[in-house]
Amino acid sequence: MSSRWKARLRVAVGYVLAIVVGLLVHRLVVVFAIPGTPGNAKLRGMAPDCSWKRSLLMVRDYEWGAIHHAKVAASERLLRSDTTLGLEQYATLNGAFWLKREGNQLDGKSLLTYLITDHNWVVQTNPENVVHEGDTVIDCGAHVGVYTAKALALGAARVVSIEPDPGNLECLRRNLSAQIAAGRVIVVDQGVWSSEGKLVLHEAVDNSGMNSVVDRAGGTDVAISVTTIDALVRRLNLPRVDYIKFDIEGAEREALRGGMSTLRSFRPRLMLDANHRPDDMQVLPALIRQAHADYRYHCGVCGFVDKPTRKLVPREIFFE
Repeated sequence: MSSRWKARLRVAVGYVLAIVVGLLVHRLVVVFAIPGTPGNAKLRGMAPDCSWKRSLLMVRDYEWGAIHHAKVAASERLLRSDTTLGLEQYATLNGAFWLKREGNQLDGKSLLTYLITDHNWVVQTNPENVVHEGDTVIDCGAHVGVYTAKALALGAARVVSIEPDPGNLECLRRNLSAQIAAGRVIVVDQGVWSSEGKLVLHEAVDNSGMNSVVDRAGGTDVAISVTTIDALVRRLNLPRVDYIKFDIEGAEREALRGGMSTLRSFRPRLMLDANHRPDDMQVLPALIRQAHADYRYHCGVCGFVDKPTRKLVPREIFFE
């Protein structure tokens, strides 16, 4: 190679290195220096429950989530409508699902897009903390069965699906009729709480996934029966419990209190929504460690809440 070509090569390599260094510096500035960015929030102590890994990967996580959300939305196709009950069935990437059509913030189709994206997102970002082959799973807040279906797809041997809302129950039974008939899904038409009895379920108007016994949701009040995880395990004579998912709109702490014997006996892996109540991240881990002091915490995808402070919090948390 002539000296002239060597000189040109050195210049080209220099340009490439300068571009790479510039991109890295830009990325570091975006991640750490700009107020309101995840790295900056972590440095300022505004993300105490988010790991450094999830904080630094937050931009990438949300890029993947946005791309997958678009793919899910593009795949959805209306199959049937039940005008009597106000239900619709859609074909999706994860199968066909019935759910309630109405919702002031998210209608049925939009909610389904969100749910499928979210459950696929959990597997993408925390693959070590998901359901394993052969697991017995308890799905607290099964809604219409999107998570239950995902657990089965991941290899769960059996899922106990707990859902108290009558409309969601109808959809759940339609969506998983074959799995119910085969004994792979057991539907429990109750809420889950710290004791057995009766409570009022406040049905949400924003979307059908936000019904709550804790917060008023602007819709109809429905009297429901509630049970405990421990009572369910005894009633169903479950020989093991490997994984429990909690998404019950603020009732997570009460469900944990009613499941202490199950946690102590089987030490199931746990996935919880921990952003429904302001002190969830103080209360929920403390309750879990009452069962086993060495339960290990894993942080899920993080996101910003509370605009004045721009605090970064986990969307889901995991324990094993």
